[in-house]
Amino acid sequence: MKGSFEVSLALREARTGARRIGVFMLAIALGVGALTGLHAFQADAAAGARSEARALLGGDVRIQAGNAFGPGLEAVIDSIASSGITVSRSISLGSMVSAVDGSQARLLQLVGVDALYPHGSDPVATPDDAWDRLGGGGVIAAD
Repeated sequence: MKGSFEVSLALREARTGARRIGVFMLAIALGVGALTGLHAFQADAAAGARSEARALLGGDVRIQAGNAFGPGLEAVIDSIASSGITVSRSISLGSMVSAVDGSQARLLQLVGVDALYPHGSDPVATPDDAWDRLGGGGVIAAD
């Protein structure tokens, strides 16, 4: 029988091919599962960030630039402030400082804030009365 050889060969290939296709399908299923999990995590993280944006950013909108704002952007900010929306400003600067004896350099983050700081939350300080002792002016050092 001429057809039986072809049938037996096809059956043999089907048995070995089934294992290969099983591994292939497992890899596809794992990949789809991983992508679905990542998408769900990303969506949840984005929803959490949206719901906590005011606490995280200190407001509803944050405009940040490496240099001073141009006159056009300043005009937009001024028009927002004139419409009754609270606008707060801060400036941040990073620098290296060293001890008087020059023994060790450290990175310093210097932040200047206006009178509306802290934005949307109460400050947390150690010791607990450190913010109250500052009295609305002065310097806070953190390590």
